[in-house]
Amino acid sequence: MNNPLVSVIVPIYNVEMYLDRCINSIVNQSYQNIEIILVDDGSPDNCSSMCEFWKEKDDRVVVLHKTNGGLSSARNAGIYVSHGEFLCFVDSDDFIDKTMIETMINAIYKFDSDLACCGRYVLYDNGKIEEEFTLPKEKTISSTKAMQEMLRGTYIGEPAWDKLYKRSLFDEIKFPEGEINEDIVILPLIFKKCSRIVHVSKPLYYYCKNGESITRSGYSPKKHIIIEHLNQIENIIEKYYPNLKKEYKCFKAKYSLYMLYLILEDKETKKKYIDDYICYYNNLKSNFILFVLSPYLNYTEKIKGFLILTNVYLTLKSFLQRRILNE
Repeated sequence: MNNPLVSVIVPIYNVEMYLDRCINSIVNQSYQNIEIILVDDGSPDNCSSMCEFWKEKDDRVVVLHKTNGGLSSARNAGIYVSHGEFLCFVDSDDFIDKTMIETMINAIYKFDSDLACCGRYVLYDNGKIEEEFTLPKEKTISSTKAMQEMLRGTYIGEPAWDKLYKRSLFDEIKFPEGEINEDIVILPLIFKKCSRIVHVSKPLYYYCKNGESITRSGYSPKKHIIIEHLNQIENIIEKYYPNLKKEYKCFKAKYSLYMLYLILEDKETKKKYIDDYICYYNNLKSNFILFVLSPYLNYTEKIKGFLILTNVYLTLKSFLQRRILNE
């Protein structure tokens, strides 16, 4: 291995409570030939000055200040100024294991791969920690297999951040700006460009799940884009992965179920977003048999799906909430 430069891109917005923890985990990587690109996306708190502090402290740190444009805009700006042969993304409220970059770049060279994935630890606000997307040992897979496992939700995750990429994978590909959940439409195109993908088996990324995560922050107009994302993925499946149509239909039903949870928070939310509700409901209904038969979904999800389709879910939820309040 020739000790290539790795560019670690960190989009930053309103995270002063977590930022030092994140940057510390990157600065102290066992693999030292890195440039750390801190993209201050117009953060209104003290993140701007914190970035400058780290720039003075470590000459591998590059700071880019820009007007607020969102996560994708910050990532694209970071890619544009980066110099590494490899790219890695770390969200600024998360942090990484000290061996993450070394482990993944070693695996890329060992298995002659274009992209490396790792598992993750999920940290909840209440202190609970879960291990996800891990394997018993290293494994190499094709681009189609990676796409299949992403759709199934097994050991390949949808986010951009638990992966190390050859820079060339982003030639002619950018993150869609002004959207949420943008990784989901980028990864299928990235996978398609890979001749081989390696999973290093270990959990090396610490994902801190908070109230802003897509399935915990309530339904809002910006989540309408997910309907378009599902359609975009369907077009990608038709064009590049035609043998994965069944997996996609199950994936579409699962994603629609998650959005239905949010819309069915109460009757007023359902009324406000009735058009989106109908779309997600029809997605779940038309693919429900595949959804129920999938061995990759748990029984709780399947039962909730049935309750939603039979229009019992919201009534039952309201009843249970009233019962808890009266106890």
